[in-house]
Amino acid sequence: MMRRSDAGFSHSGPSDGGPSDGGVRGNAASYRRGIVLGLTMAEIMLLLVFCLIIVASAVFARDARTIARMRDDLAEARVERERLLAEAQVMTQMLNTRPEIPADWQEVTRAAAAGRQFAQTGLTVSEAARAAPYWQALAPAAEAGTSPAAMVGQLAEAAALDAARAAHDLTGMTPDEMASLAAEARAARTAAAERSGDGEHRWPPIINLSEAGGYSFAIGSARIAPDFQAMLQGDVVKQLLDLTSRYRVDVIEVIGHTDEQTMGRGVSNLDRMLLPVLQARAQPGQLQPGDNAGLGMARAASVVDILKADPRLKGLTILPLSAGQAIMPGDHLADGTSTGDVKERRRIEIRVRRSTAMEG
Repeated sequence: MMRRSDAGFSHSGPSDGGPSDGGVRGNAASYRRGIVLGLTMAEIMLLLVFCLIIVASAVFARDARTIARMRDDLAEARVERERLLAEAQVMTQMLNTRPEIPADWQEVTRAAAAGRQFAQTGLTVSEAARAAPYWQALAPAAEAGTSPAAMVGQLAEAAALDAARAAHDLTGMTPDEMASLAAEARAARTAAAERSGDGEHRWPPIINLSEAGGYSFAIGSARIAPDFQAMLQGDVVKQLLDLTSRYRVDVIEVIGHTDEQTMGRGVSNLDRMLLPVLQARAQPGQLQPGDNAGLGMARAASVVDILKADPRLKGLTILPLSAGQAIMPGDHLADGTSTGDVKERRRIEIRVRRSTAMEG
């Protein structure tokens, strides 16, 4: 009997390293090199393409939303433009068809303007009403360019001539003799009035220089505007020369007035700088007032500085004074209720008088 070991089953197995075993192993290694994380290269490419499609879709969606929002904004802008155009048309129509101001209101406006002009001159409405007949009679002379000072002189001359004509026979007199006689009569009337105490009509007028009339300073400052300075050196000096000559005075008082608006500045250098400015050792622009009383004094000092520098006023005493916010136009005390911006109250008043030495 033949044994299994003798049957001749010996053959070359896989462990012998035959040609069949080597082929399978080579194919397996090559297959493994084409796989990444369990995916083939084709699958990876498909996955990348899919990701790019998702990103592109997101970008397109975002751009679509932006475009839609821009369209909405443009539509709103068009609506707003149409609304503004409609409002502009309505306003234009309102301006073109505004009702005419009633005559009563026009009269009130004119009366208010006249009241402001009276306040600038220091006159009250009642005083202006009493003087109206005289103004009407003197209007032609004023329109012809005659100054108030010249009118006063002419009236005084006429009164003196009337008095001389009544007391003397003027037949055969020369014009110079008549003028001399009129001057004597005028001097006699003046002396009689002074002896009798009837001198009310002889008080020198006050020169009122308000901001409403163009005489202005810098806000909260004593710096004089160039136009104001030119007027001081021109018309104002001429008026002062006329007044000092006609009324035989030697003192000029410059009074600074303000409105009631608070300055909001607590620091002042007037204690240190006012006298140097008045002595021409410092410039008025260096003055820094801390309240309305100081502001009135600083502005008066600025005007004094200009007047004292004019050689035509040499020999006259020029003094600065301050009324602050205390005195209203028309010479009455303020009651504290007018705290706004009032140009008529911001003013310089110039008065002339005789000195104590001259009176003695």
